[in-house]
Amino acid sequence: MNWIKCEDELPLNTEDVLVCTERGNVLVGYYRQEYDGWYFGNIYIENDGIIKYWMPLPAPPEEF
Repeated sequence: MNWIKCEDELPLNTEDVLVCTERGNVLVGYYRQEYDGWYFGNIYIENDGIIKYWMPLPAPPEEF
């Protein structure tokens, strides 16, 4: 999987994805198209810097 620039494409509405901020922090979040913003749980995040990249989450293991 490769990082996708937010300026090129955004994830599906409320799809959980990995995001990378301009400060290099990697988090799990989702994008809400109707509010044009990134969320982590029910919290809108803007304090950690601008989200620059995202990528889909990897598939879970087949066995637990």
